[in-house]
Amino acid sequence: MKYAVEVGTVSLETEPGVLTMNAVADKENPCDITILETYAIREAYESHIASEHFQKYKQGTLHMVDSLRLDDVTPLNPNNILTNIIRK
Repeated sequence: MKYAVEVGTVSLETEPGVLTMNAVADKENPCDITILETYAIREAYESHIASEHFQKYKQGTLHMVDSLRLDDVTPLNPNNILTNIIRK
């Protein structure tokens, strides 16, 4: 959980194009984690997975991941545009 919270926080605060980063645990099986991430453009995602903080998260959680599924989806309402707010 610590890694998911850290990578989400750092990503939202420092990476342009990261729109949302939500990690949730299943109530009945708290070890079943779903992470919903949205990006303004594909390049923002590619930059995210190349970042130092993501690589730290990835390496730190490898032993915990039983399965991983990445879904590329289409927004139902593309007019709902979010902007990344960088906090200083």
